[in-house]
Amino acid sequence: MAPKNKDDISIYLGLTCIPGREKYFSDCIKSLINQKKTAKKIFISYCENYVRFKDQHFDEKLIDEFKNEPVVEFIKLQEDKGPATKFLAPWPRIKELEKNNLENCHLIVCDDDRNYCDFFVEHFTNLISQDDDVVYTGYIDILNKEKGFNLI
Repeated sequence: MAPKNKDDISIYLGLTCIPGREKYFSDCIKSLINQKKTAKKIFISYCENYVRFKDQHFDEKLIDEFKNEPVVEFIKLQEDKGPATKFLAPWPRIKELEKNNLENCHLIVCDDDRNYCDFFVEHFTNLISQDDDVVYTGYIDILNKEKGFNLI
Protein backbone atom coordinates (compact mmCIF):
# COMPACT_ATOMS: atom_id res chain seq x y z
CA MET A 1 0.00 0.00 0.00
CA ALA A 2 1.08 3.57 -0.56
CA PRO A 3 2.76 5.41 2.30
CA LYS A 4 0.46 7.28 4.68
CA ASN A 5 0.93 10.53 6.49
CA LYS A 6 1.81 9.64 10.10
CA ASP A 7 -0.56 12.33 11.37
CA ASP A 8 -3.53 10.59 9.71
CA ILE A 9 -2.91 7.29 11.50
CA SER A 10 -4.97 6.56 14.60
CA ILE A 11 -3.14 4.28 17.02
CA TYR A 12 -4.89 2.44 19.81
CA LEU A 13 -3.35 0.10 22.37
CA GLY A 14 -5.04 -2.96 23.78
CA LEU A 15 -4.06 -5.19 26.64
CA THR A 16 -5.78 -7.62 28.95
CA CYS A 17 -4.92 -7.88 32.62
CA ILE A 18 -4.84 -11.36 34.02
CA PRO A 19 -4.62 -12.63 37.58
CA GLY A 20 -1.10 -13.14 38.84
CA ARG A 21 0.40 -10.22 36.94
CA GLU A 22 -0.84 -7.42 39.17
CA LYS A 23 2.68 -6.60 40.35
CA TYR A 24 3.52 -5.40 36.81
CA PHE A 25 0.32 -3.43 36.21
CA SER A 26 1.28 0.08 37.34
CA ASP A 27 4.69 0.16 35.63
CA CYS A 28 3.27 -1.31 32.43
CA ILE A 29 0.48 1.26 32.18
CA LYS A 30 2.82 4.15 33.03
CA SER A 31 5.19 3.04 30.27
CA LEU A 32 2.31 3.14 27.76
CA ILE A 33 1.01 6.51 28.97
CA ASN A 34 4.49 8.07 28.79
CA GLN A 35 5.22 7.36 25.15
CA LYS A 36 6.87 9.98 22.90
CA LYS A 37 3.93 9.51 20.55
CA THR A 38 0.82 8.80 22.53
CA ALA A 39 -1.94 6.47 21.48
CA LYS A 40 -5.45 7.83 21.06
CA LYS A 41 -6.60 5.40 23.74
CA ILE A 42 -5.17 2.60 25.83
CA PHE A 43 -7.88 -0.01 26.26
CA ILE A 44 -7.31 -2.18 29.31
CA SER A 45 -9.61 -5.15 29.56
CA TYR A 46 -10.13 -7.42 32.52
CA CYS A 47 -12.64 -10.17 33.10
CA GLU A 48 -15.21 -11.12 35.67
CA ASN A 49 -14.57 -14.81 34.97
CA TYR A 50 -11.30 -16.18 33.69
CA VAL A 51 -11.66 -19.56 32.00
CA ARG A 52 -7.89 -20.00 32.06
CA PHE A 53 -7.57 -19.08 35.74
CA LYS A 54 -10.33 -20.83 37.66
CA ASP A 55 -11.51 -19.01 40.77
CA GLN A 56 -9.00 -16.19 40.30
CA HIS A 57 -9.82 -12.52 39.78
CA PHE A 58 -7.86 -9.47 38.71
CA ASP A 59 -7.42 -7.02 41.60
CA GLU A 60 -9.72 -4.19 40.48
CA LYS A 61 -8.32 -1.83 43.14
CA LEU A 62 -5.34 -1.30 40.82
CA ILE A 63 -7.63 0.52 38.38
CA ASP A 64 -8.01 3.44 40.81
CA GLU A 65 -4.53 4.74 39.98
CA PHE A 66 -5.45 5.28 36.31
CA LYS A 67 -9.22 5.72 36.24
CA ASN A 68 -8.90 9.50 35.70
CA GLU A 69 -6.29 9.27 32.94
CA PRO A 70 -8.02 10.58 29.79
CA VAL A 71 -6.10 8.23 27.48
CA VAL A 72 -6.95 5.11 29.51
CA GLU A 73 -10.25 3.29 29.15
CA PHE A 74 -11.12 0.16 31.10
CA ILE A 75 -13.31 -2.56 29.64
CA LYS A 76 -14.80 -5.12 32.01
CA LEU A 77 -15.87 -8.33 30.32
CA GLN A 78 -18.02 -11.07 31.74
CA GLU A 79 -15.88 -13.83 30.29
CA ASP A 80 -12.27 -14.28 29.27
CA LYS A 81 -11.72 -15.09 25.59
CA GLY A 82 -8.15 -16.23 26.14
CA PRO A 83 -5.19 -14.36 24.63
CA ALA A 84 -7.47 -12.94 21.93
CA THR A 85 -9.23 -10.81 24.56
CA LYS A 86 -6.73 -7.98 24.01
CA PHE A 87 -7.85 -7.90 20.34
CA LEU A 88 -11.55 -8.57 20.77
CA ALA A 89 -12.37 -6.29 23.71
CA PRO A 90 -11.27 -2.93 22.19
CA TRP A 91 -12.73 -3.37 18.67
CA PRO A 92 -16.35 -2.45 19.38
CA ARG A 93 -15.19 0.76 21.07
CA ILE A 94 -12.68 1.57 18.31
CA LYS A 95 -15.38 1.07 15.67
CA GLU A 96 -17.59 3.45 17.62
CA LEU A 97 -14.88 6.12 17.95
CA GLU A 98 -13.56 5.78 14.41
CA LYS A 99 -16.67 4.84 12.43
CA ASN A 100 -15.68 7.16 9.57
CA ASN A 101 -11.94 6.51 9.75
CA LEU A 102 -11.46 2.74 10.17
CA GLU A 103 -9.03 2.51 7.24
CA ASN A 104 -6.58 4.66 9.22
CA CYS A 105 -7.01 2.86 12.57
CA HIS A 106 -4.53 0.42 13.99
CA LEU A 107 -4.56 -1.59 17.18
CA ILE A 108 -1.27 -2.45 18.83
CA VAL A 109 -1.67 -5.20 21.39
CA CYS A 110 0.54 -5.28 24.44
CA ASP A 111 1.28 -7.62 27.29
CA ASP A 112 0.41 -6.62 30.84
CA ASP A 113 3.70 -7.87 32.28
CA ARG A 114 6.04 -5.68 30.21
CA ASN A 115 7.39 -2.14 30.34
CA TYR A 116 7.61 -0.47 26.96
CA CYS A 117 10.36 1.86 25.79
CA ASP A 118 9.13 5.37 25.11
CA PHE A 119 9.55 4.88 21.35
CA PHE A 120 7.29 1.80 21.12
CA VAL A 121 4.20 3.55 19.66
CA GLU A 122 6.28 5.92 17.54
CA HIS A 123 8.20 3.05 15.97
CA PHE A 124 5.08 1.10 15.03
CA THR A 125 3.48 4.29 13.67
CA ASN A 126 6.50 4.82 11.43
CA LEU A 127 6.30 1.25 10.15
CA ILE A 128 2.57 1.47 9.53
CA SER A 129 2.98 4.76 7.65
CA GLN A 130 5.32 2.97 5.22
CA ASP A 131 3.16 -0.11 4.70
CA ASP A 132 -0.10 -0.82 6.49
CA ASP A 133 -0.81 -4.12 4.70
CA VAL A 134 1.68 -5.92 6.92
CA VAL A 135 1.28 -7.33 10.40
CA TYR A 136 4.17 -6.24 12.58
CA THR A 137 5.21 -8.00 15.73
CA GLY A 138 8.08 -7.49 18.11
CA TYR A 139 9.69 -9.52 20.82
CA ILE A 140 11.67 -9.02 24.04
CA ASP A 141 14.39 -6.84 22.50
CA ILE A 142 11.87 -4.01 22.16
CA LEU A 143 12.70 -3.29 25.78
CA ASN A 144 16.39 -2.79 25.18
CA LYS A 145 17.37 0.45 23.41
CA GLU A 146 20.97 -0.71 22.99
CA LYS A 147 19.89 -3.72 20.94
CA GLY A 148 17.42 -1.77 18.87
CA PHE A 149 13.93 -2.78 17.91
CA ASN A 150 13.87 -6.21 16.27
CA LEU A 151 10.90 -7.30 14.27
CA ILE A 152 9.69 -10.71 13.26
